[in-house]
Amino acid sequence: MKIDFNVKPYKGCMDVKIGYEREEINQEYFYLNRDFVIIDCLADGAKHDITKDAEMVSFDDFSGYEAKKYFIPRFDKQLTLEYTGVLSGKTGCCPYVRETISPEFTFIRWETFCYPLFVNENVTFRKFLGTKLSIDVTVTMPDEFTAVTCMPKTANHIGNGVKTQEFWGDRHGIAIAIAKYTVKELSIGTFYLLGEIDGANLEKTMIAAHNFMNEHFGVRDIKKRTNYAAIPNKFGSFATYITVFVDEVAFESLRTMNHIIHEFIHLGWNVKADDETQKIRFFDEAFTSYFEMRVMECLTGDNYRLTEFIDGYEHQLKNYDGDVPIIEFGKHSYGDLSYTIGAICLHELSKLVGIEKFEEATKSFLQKYKDIPVNMEIFCNEYINLCEKPELEQFFADWIYSSAGPKSFLAYWR
Repeated sequence: MKIDFNVKPYKGCMDVKIGYEREEINQEYFYLNRDFVIIDCLADGAKHDITKDAEMVSFDDFSGYEAKKYFIPRFDKQLTLEYTGVLSGKTGCCPYVRETISPEFTFIRWETFCYPLFVNENVTFRKFLGTKLSIDVTVTMPDEFTAVTCMPKTANHIGNGVKTQEFWGDRHGIAIAIAKYTVKELSIGTFYLLGEIDGANLEKTMIAAHNFMNEHFGVRDIKKRTNYAAIPNKFGSFATYITVFVDEVAFESLRTMNHIIHEFIHLGWNVKADDETQKIRFFDEAFTSYFEMRVMECLTGDNYRLTEFIDGYEHQLKNYDGDVPIIEFGKHSYGDLSYTIGAICLHELSKLVGIEKFEEATKSFLQKYKDIPVNMEIFCNEYINLCEKPELEQFFADWIYSSAGPKSFLAYWR
């Protein structure tokens, strides 16, 4: 699979050319951003009009989202597509995805359906994105811009006012940030910045965060080749295996650095959840939010993040049914509650068993299930055994399998 993105920031659009070999496609249709226009479809070199049979479709995975579904012609060797379009900021399938193409910032993510997604209806998008596929990506843009991606860079060319960067990866989940970045090389990684920062203070803080996590929750060697790309606030921070995309507010002060510390923790201290359990977001976001809270308490001397999690949870309850237990978050698309009450659950668990015992158990849990899919039942049984506390069975009954724990916690807290 080879993709060429020709991004035109000053025009607010991009042209895309993408090619596939026969063995890379196992179905007869794909989904694409509804604002894009197909210019050409070549099947083994022959032109075909695939636009006349295109249809607008919605998805169970993404409430209210629509994309175009195109049917491809038969081919034996190669399929090539060319299309053009804008990212309006309104065509992302997730609420936090607000990508646009502009002179200030361009953000290309799979959530915008900005490249063909050959997803079978019987396969979840998460499983599809985890499928390995060799991808060659070329990004062309004006030479004052820089592209930062979730893939390793293989080449860089500048000439005649144009910059071309090439990348290679083995995954479907493409993410590319494009801006007039200032690049700062630090011992902890390469930072692509939208403004000025205190590099020495940033380096000191990130090293302290890394040391804290290594000491309390298991040693992880986060590679110094990691990239950190600033993105506009509320564009949806996230981490990949070589790049952290983080809201630019993270660089304003020590307290706001919780944003980058949160994403940094994702690089090394999450277990693997099975596909269905992942919808709960407990094993990535609840754990990471709890770890982030602990790191920020160490750095600032103030556990203000716990208060913010409680306030956030109470705010969420205005929109969500507070009687939904943690184990059912994914069934109701409530996975974002794990950021708040999920982290509070782990906080209360650590108080019940003792902080040292909790850290010891967590080190073992994170190591054991680093590559083995885990679910809530395994989690509960592991902590009961690791902490040698049979009474945890009632704790989990209250916090994981019912809403009794959160309700009593809020009543006590207030």
